[in-house]
Amino acid sequence: MSNNFIAKILRKKCKHKSVNEFNPVRYCPDCGKRIELEQIFVKCKKCNGFLVPKLNKVGDVLPLKKFCPNCGGAGWYSFKSAKLNSFLNLYSILIKRELDDDYFTPKTNVWVEGERKPNAIKKDKWQR
Repeated sequence: MSNNFIAKILRKKCKHKSVNEFNPVRYCPDCGKRIELEQIFVKCKKCNGFLVPKLNKVGDVLPLKKFCPNCGGAGWYSFKSAKLNSFLNLYSILIKRELDDDYFTPKTNVWVEGERKPNAIKKDKWQR
């Protein structure tokens, strides 16, 4: 076995704990990858009230309680928010997703201006 193969097996995946919703730059300082934040909410179908979400082992978003505490309904739905709402953090789950390098490709344009020749020193007609 090569050392490269063993290094891939033993390498831990970054959890991106340093990335938060208040930082406008979404790069993980630990691994250097670009991160996208998704805020997922869970609402009751009957009364349209917010429910406290949880993640199961597979990674699906479910309500914490089986029934709605407001109306007692069992139906629910989840949705992603376009903006990050920090005042609704109790009723949402923040999911950090790595973006591929193909998604964001920085472009750098470089140009060179024509070379300038230094101006010749003009001699006065009185100087020799």
